[in-house]
Amino acid sequence: MMISLPHDNGRSFNLSLLLRYLVLVGRPYIIQGQQRVAFGLHTKESSLDYWIRANIAQNQDTAQATNDVVDQVCATGLFRRSNDIVCPDSGYPCNGIELVV
Repeated sequence: MMISLPHDNGRSFNLSLLLRYLVLVGRPYIIQGQQRVAFGLHTKESSLDYWIRANIAQNQDTAQATNDVVDQVCATGLFRRSNDIVCPDSGYPCNGIELVV
């Protein structure tokens, strides 16, 4: 299942890459964490936005985990939105997605 990145010149990624990352870090969720800052100033390294910028995007200085991207991921039926996922970086509740079990 391919997820399109609307702010990266039509670039996309296979959802299996995100699933592998979640297995690697041992979490069934990821916060959205979109920030309108240069990649080097991003403060939520455990977020979907950071992961996309670090691993997929060519345009790393643009927020990539847009609502459209999250909608695409959730439309697969493998994830659902949540607004009370605890951010691994800040410890505060954030918007994100979690695996549907």
